[in-house]
Amino acid sequence: ADDPEAGPMNVSGVGFPGAPGVILGQNERISWGATTNPMDVTDIFLDRGLVFAPECIAVGSLACIESDGVIHPAVLEFASYRKNIPDDGINDHVVNAGINLPDNLIVTVPFRSHGPVIFIADPGVIGQGGETDVLILQYTGFHATREVQTFLSWNRARNLDEFIEGLQDFDVGSQNWAYADVEGNLAYFSSAELPLRKDLEQGFVSGTPPFMVRDGSGPANWVPDPARSQGQAIPYAVLPFDEMPQTINPANGFFANANNDPVGTTLDNDPLNQKRKTHPNAIYYLNPAYSNGLRAGRITRLLRDALEDGRKISVNDMQAFQANTQQLDAELMTPFLLEAFDRGGRAGAPTELAGFAADAEIAEAAHRLAAWDFSTPTGIPEGYDAHDVNGVRTRAVPKKEHDASVAATIYNVWRAKLIQRVVDQTLSDLGLSGVGSGDSLKATHHLLAQEPFTGVGASGVDFFSEPSALGSAEDRRDATLLLALRSALDALASDEFANAFGNSTNQDDYRWGRLHRITFDHPTTPSLSVPPAGGFDDLSAELTGVARDGGYEVVNASGFSARADRENSFKFGGGPVRRYVGEGGIAGGTAIRGFNVTPGGPSENAASPQYTTQLGHWLTADQHKVEMGKPTALGRLISDETFVPGP
Repeated sequence: ADDPEAGPMNVSGVGFPGAPGVILGQNERISWGATTNPMDVTDIFLDRGLVFAPECIAVGSLACIESDGVIHPAVLEFASYRKNIPDDGINDHVVNAGINLPDNLIVTVPFRSHGPVIFIADPGVIGQGGETDVLILQYTGFHATREVQTFLSWNRARNLDEFIEGLQDFDVGSQNWAYADVEGNLAYFSSAELPLRKDLEQGFVSGTPPFMVRDGSGPANWVPDPARSQGQAIPYAVLPFDEMPQTINPANGFFANANNDPVGTTLDNDPLNQKRKTHPNAIYYLNPAYSNGLRAGRITRLLRDALEDGRKISVNDMQAFQANTQQLDAELMTPFLLEAFDRGGRAGAPTELAGFAADAEIAEAAHRLAAWDFSTPTGIPEGYDAHDVNGVRTRAVPKKEHDASVAATIYNVWRAKLIQRVVDQTLSDLGLSGVGSGDSLKATHHLLAQEPFTGVGASGVDFFSEPSALGSAEDRRDATLLLALRSALDALASDEFANAFGNSTNQDDYRWGRLHRITFDHPTTPSLSVPPAGGFDDLSAELTGVARDGGYEVVNASGFSARADRENSFKFGGGPVRRYVGEGGIAGGTAIRGFNVTPGGPSENAASPQYTTQLGHWLTADQHKVEMGKPTALGRLISDETFVPGP
């Protein structure tokens, strides 16, 4: 593209519908990609709300809040909701939807970044006036921000300095950015404006922490900076760019990120006990939690293993790393199960443990898991696997993949049954609600890794109190591990998995691809979902979706809940929006060579032959070369649309 002022632009990549410019991509000199960074840029405040009060009238509003001794006006808007009456024979029969007060009232507070009131303790004050508690959502994204300018800058950026300059306009929607260029620079940056909280800047937490409902009376407010002293978009102080997680040309030659904690502020389970570099009394706070690090851990192992072997990592290596489907959680968890099985088979083992060790099905499953390399191929000819090429499936299933497929099935159901026994049942017996999928797995592993093992958590609760007939904590642990395996095998042969495995007790039938399936759901029209659109078929009428390799928190993202234990609970609907490998220093250090693939095609129209042209390659983790330059683009032209300004 040529611009009269900015000059020519040669860039390739992917973008968002309706947004100008390439969001993730490369030009002739730099390349960049991203993973999501869940930075905490949102607070919910419990505020004192007033309606029809003299204090509100004094600031020109019917409603207001009080914070830090100051009255702040609220903005009241009455929304009109209308709906269409379908199938009544009248075209566009739009009528009032019947949504009235208080449901059609929208209240925002400019002081809280124009945030909405999301809860009113006493809705009666809306008509009668008075005082009540309200919850207000404050978010940096409620301000006007400049992310589009970042991408327009990067599309023409020539070097690292220009990339960093463009990054300063990325105000909201925090990301982890990976950067490389023709000069051999490698860099990582986190982005977006992180608001500074008054209490944290003074070195303490006032009331509840930022990831819970905060006291809106004043001490926990965001630090005002109406002058926008750092050039930020929001009128509040933000963490300086130099204190954001980042690295340029790291000494070890690489970095890895897969939505994990970039600097380790949460590794000790306390995100609020670090201090800022430039203000040692202030708390350095980014976010309460991240991805559990299993994907990043596998990537790091792959990179380190290659470097320690003295290899120079190639484009082919990076593509293979992206296709990796080894479950690191399985590598960490199966040793506990195998040790329990081994102890059950020793002379003098308690009767209950010896019974498990003598169970032929448990023994077979244990031997399969012991031989497993933790990969998760489909194990079926209908499945798409990394060994397939350019979206073309091979009919033969290598024995190694068949065996790994069965082990993957057994392990993933066993893990769910173990979490249910260790975490879910214990908390339920105490009348407590459960915890999230990732946290439950981390807690289970943490307990199993105790030295010496007690089964008692930091809370003082014994998570391995059953079977009570076994006297030692170690025996109860081993029994729990083996009971979970027995439960998993029973489930796989039951009606719960009948459509997948036909109630079979033959473990060779437990192919992973019959459970691990992907669907691309159309948001409004099921017939346009893939499958059935795009030339792809469901595995069967009962097992919808396309079988694809992958698993829980693997590099080739294809995850599901750690508690998944039904034939349709291992399905997934997402993954890498763009697999990309870029190599700098090509043509004597003057060019970028790139390879990528997306899970779709150049057209969003399901009737177009270009709707899913790349999906097969994406399913088998293959990529195509990124073609740069206008002559190349014109040589592959499918259609040409020209947009001109309106009158």
